Amino acid sequence: MLMTQDWKYYMKHHNFIFVFIAFQIHSLPFSQSLLNGYGFGSSPSHSASIVGTGGVSISPTFQLNASTNNPGTWMNLKYTRLNISYLNDQSMYDSFNGMNGQTMVGVGQMIVPIKEKYSLGLGLMPYRNQSISIMGQDSSFVAFGDTISTQKSLDSYGGINSIFVGLGALLHSSHSIGAKLHFLFGSARQSLKHNVEGVISIANGRYNYSGVLMDIYYSSNFESPINFSSMVQFAYKPLSYTSKLYHPFDDTNQSGYHDSEMYSMDFPNQSDIPAASEGRTENVHAPIKYQFGLNWEIKDNISLSGEFSSWEEKGDLSNLSYILPLNDYIAKREEVNIGIVRFAPNLLAPKFLDKFVIRSGIHLINYTLENDGSPISDTGISFGLGFKFKATQNQIDIAYRTGNRKYNDPLGNESYQQLMAEFTLGDIWFVKRRSR
Repeated sequence: MLMTQDWKYYMKHHNFIFVFIAFQIHSLPFSQSLLNGYGFGSSPSHSASIVGTGGVSISPTFQLNASTNNPGTWMNLKYTRLNISYLNDQSMYDSFNGMNGQTMVGVGQMIVPIKEKYSLGLGLMPYRNQSISIMGQDSSFVAFGDTISTQKSLDSYGGINSIFVGLGALLHSSHSIGAKLHFLFGSARQSLKHNVEGVISIANGRYNYSGVLMDIYYSSNFESPINFSSMVQFAYKPLSYTSKLYHPFDDTNQSGYHDSEMYSMDFPNQSDIPAASEGRTENVHAPIKYQFGLNWEIKDNISLSGEFSSWEEKGDLSNLSYILPLNDYIAKREEVNIGIVRFAPNLLAPKFLDKFVIRSGIHLINYTLENDGSPISDTGISFGLGFKFKATQNQIDIAYRTGNRKYNDPLGNESYQQLMAEFTLGDIWFVKRRSR
């Protein structure tokens, strides 16, 4: 029977050569990137205006002088904005044959500009995705003249979400600042399985997360065609989790659950085992991030943006009860994003084609793993299209990104493509209306 303390042991001493990520929506199979297997999972894309410009996130990409991600630019919006995005992500791997994908909500948020001087924003978005299933290579040994076959696997599901609050203020006609608080929460489940000649032993774990991150933004708005944006992120309260590690059991009826009914034949019976072992682990995720961007207004309604960001993990992941599926985590990430946007005019456009926003961009990302020390490179190209309608400039945005991630052997290369749709409604708040 598999004991709970065996979780980390076999992750460190057995090579997993087949990775298959399982996710299911509306009875169709979906799955997620290998990046979900490092640390506490991968960070999904959130906004179509950001995806369409190669990941440019603090420089204006949504509308002229405004980014949906940067509260220091929200006061430049003419109307209150309520938007929601939806992402479809597909991947193909060199290490095994097949195409895998995921479908999920990107972000839902409301942005309220106040008298062109202040701004307030509220929203909900996924912060980390942890859904991944790993199956180990079949192995066998001889005992008492019989050949016994075994296989081990790990299923990890769940993730971390963020409820965020953003504030922005215009300090001067040419300078604005912003701040955003991310209240992190979520849960994950892990099942460690050991199959010996069809008899499966399972050890389950449950994790609940909490933490607070803070972002600080600055944006310039000079009359010159070139302007500057910056952002720093740090852990106001580093991520922690509470854990419940359940006693292992033999899943005799192969239901996947520790059944308590007498006919189930799962061993041992729930009444004969101790309660789950509970614990709390602090400071497991404490990122520090610096980001800088330049925006060049080439001519009216056309701008070119370039950004550089550096992210580093300052948390302590040395003593986790949570199993790192690929036995490693991302210690550093450096990213370069370049995007160009042709904005639609702010006023009602006389021509139909002038109602469209056109975006394009490229990104270069380099991840560094803590234990392995080897890099993961990610390169891609993006395209986006937006359409404005109605007097309050409602907007529909669609973005497409394709790229390639290069891992060390035996994982090989991952080719991916992402399609994101975003719908934005506009309304007038905090504006004095004329009496009739």
